[in-house]
Amino acid sequence: MEDIIMKKKLFIIGTLLLVLFSYNSVKAQEIGETAPEFSYTDLEGTTHSLSDYKGKVLFLYVFGHGCPYCLAIGNDTETRVNQVYKQKPDFQAIGLDTWSNSTVATVGAFRMTTGITYPLLLQASSFEQLYSTSYDRIIIVDSEGIIRHKNKSVAAEKDLDNAIAVLEELFLTMDVDPAGQGLSNGLAAIYPNPSNEQVNIRFNLSGHEQVSLRIYNPLGQEVSRIVDHKLPAGEHERTIQVSDFSPGIYFIRMETAGKTWFEKFQVTQ
Repeated sequence: MEDIIMKKKLFIIGTLLLVLFSYNSVKAQEIGETAPEFSYTDLEGTTHSLSDYKGKVLFLYVFGHGCPYCLAIGNDTETRVNQVYKQKPDFQAIGLDTWSNSTVATVGAFRMTTGITYPLLLQASSFEQLYSTSYDRIIIVDSEGIIRHKNKSVAAEKDLDNAIAVLEELFLTMDVDPAGQGLSNGLAAIYPNPSNEQVNIRFNLSGHEQVSLRIYNPLGQEVSRIVDHKLPAGEHERTIQVSDFSPGIYFIRMETAGKTWFEKFQVTQ
């Protein structure tokens, strides 16, 4: 009789521990929680682990090499994300094939079709359970190893704009000097901020160079092109009317030869 009671107690304790472990695992996979460690090899046999990229913002594209939706959106992750941010030393894009039958041949064919140049990792089926996700999904981990973007139910095609907006916001504080200090070369603080009428954009160039200065909404859509030509060295300022903008957060992107800066401002009612 005592043995039966003891077995029941052990069963109850084991069940409680399993529930507690499962809860902590799921909780650790949510936005704002620490990203679980992973380790898989790429097409060249090089191992990539989450801990290898400490201090970098990670764009993780979870795909299946034969998934038609993944094949369709794959090139957009290359052109709209990797090609835009890869010059930043604190950014890295990684693809993870979670289909159990992935091989060098199948993932190599996926690369050829999509034109992806960032690392593609094989045999990453355990990643789905580890991150409580599925293929054709996007996850963003910040430089501190915290999950900053994860959509459980929306496919990558519909989620890419949201992911890009998160990247833009993450790099705001990493690329731009603190407000009020200005920059020797680049964007200074936007003012007034917030505003419902106009904002002033100040920037400084170290030499005579081609400049692109554009405004994007949170979906990554261009709403205004301010400058797209060569300007002389020195300080410049532009005043932009925003009274016709819908209320919300907007991003200013400045590009010169080999460098990119971001600033954020808010339009109020």
